[in-house]
Amino acid sequence: GYLESIGQRQPQTGALHGSRPCPEAEQAVIRQLDAQFPVPFLTLRHQNPEFEFYGWHWYLLMGYEQRADSLYVKAVTYGSWRWLDFRKLWDTGFSERGGMILFAFS
Repeated sequence: GYLESIGQRQPQTGALHGSRPCPEAEQAVIRQLDAQFPVPFLTLRHQNPEFEFYGWHWYLLMGYEQRADSLYVKAVTYGSWRWLDFRKLWDTGFSERGGMILFAFS
């Protein structure tokens, strides 16, 4: 399989809950994407109408760009993608949040 072809074993999975601080989440996204792992991401509800499309939805983060004002992530779903400001995406405005799945090798 793919993992064997890149010399890796089966990964362990974990979660980073949406209540964690944004800088911690940003670093996790960067680590995962630099390791060439997509990041499964769940948004429950969001107060910002810009992210209404992503509510109650799993999607993948497949890339990032560090810009002067923020980290932008490439969100992929339903066969299309869009660049999103990660800080705005992470701050849903609600106490119940989604989060992301992380991969690690032992």
